[in-house]
Amino acid sequence: NHRGRVRKPDPGAAVSWDVADPAVVTVDLAGQVRAAKPGSTLVRASIPEASDSVRVIVDPSGAISITFDDGWLTTYTQAFPVLEEFQLRANVAVITGAVGWDAYLTLPHLQALDSAGWSVVSHTVNHTRLPTLSDSALDEELRESQKWISENGFSGGQVFVVPYLDWGPRERQAIAKYYRAARGTSATYFWPDSLVRWVPPDPFELTALEADGLPFTSSDGRQRLRDLLTRTVEESLFLELFFHQVPPDRIPAFRETAKVLAEFGDRVLPFHELYGEPRIRGTPHYPVTATPLFFRPHHRSMASLSGTGGGRRRSGQSHHHGLTRLSHRRTASFLPHDDDAAAALGATVLGRDLRGAPVDLDPGQVRWS
Repeated sequence: NHRGRVRKPDPGAAVSWDVADPAVVTVDLAGQVRAAKPGSTLVRASIPEASDSVRVIVDPSGAISITFDDGWLTTYTQAFPVLEEFQLRANVAVITGAVGWDAYLTLPHLQALDSAGWSVVSHTVNHTRLPTLSDSALDEELRESQKWISENGFSGGQVFVVPYLDWGPRERQAIAKYYRAARGTSATYFWPDSLVRWVPPDPFELTALEADGLPFTSSDGRQRLRDLLTRTVEESLFLELFFHQVPPDRIPAFRETAKVLAEFGDRVLPFHELYGEPRIRGTPHYPVTATPLFFRPHHRSMASLSGTGGGRRRSGQSHHHGLTRLSHRRTASFLPHDDDAAAALGATVLGRDLRGAPVDLDPGQVRWS
């Protein structure tokens, strides 16, 4: 009604489903959503009394990201033009206190990268080893770095890159106060199982592979990278490849490395699209339509999912933008998490992959924004 209270619909009401962009997902008569390709679209459930919609974001199976640590000037002058050539976007882990120094990026450089779809992620203010800091100094480094990124309008401020990969339980707890994810561990070609699955159960255990360790300057190293990227996609893993400086004499090898990455271009995403509000250029938020018949005011509880494996149920997910995410290899059915509306729609929530085999939709497979 006009006061925004939930009215109990007829439990036997017929439900109809439709989707705005069937090229991204399809939905069957039972309300099961099947992902077709990475993208974003609205799925709507309707009964005679009302209708409501949820925006579904389809993530690639497996994720790859490219990062340039510290914010060196060569990120813009050398690496950026090559990645633009291959339509690849990346992240810059910026030391905010060094912006504008000799040999470092300036604010206009970072603005140009942001305009090209890059993420600007946090790497502290002063690049100090975190365990050497007092509690108050640690909090200041984390808080002020993120604040600088936010105040300058950059995307990526929800992700933190640990300086020197040196941290412990105290630092991890402090980082989690401000950030949604962190990279603080180095993966190696010789220890490939250090790669985490995508989406990782613990977003503070992201690992990254240093390009020099392959090395990216040799054809053998680039083949090692191709093998790891193939495994990343096939096994739904996460691989972040990181660089520091890219001097001019390494640009030929860097271009060959970019060619390898471009083979997996649809999986190469900046951090703001992996952690944070997905962005469509020129549109600050995805639009969501809603009626008070299905959602309580402010969308307090968006949806519930349960898996076929153990029957576990995830409920009470809270968000103000009405978003849900799933891998493009997965499907899911969903209902508004309101008892009356759920009873009215009256469906059993199931998850199945594209081959029709049941899967357990745990938090590592369905990601809530």
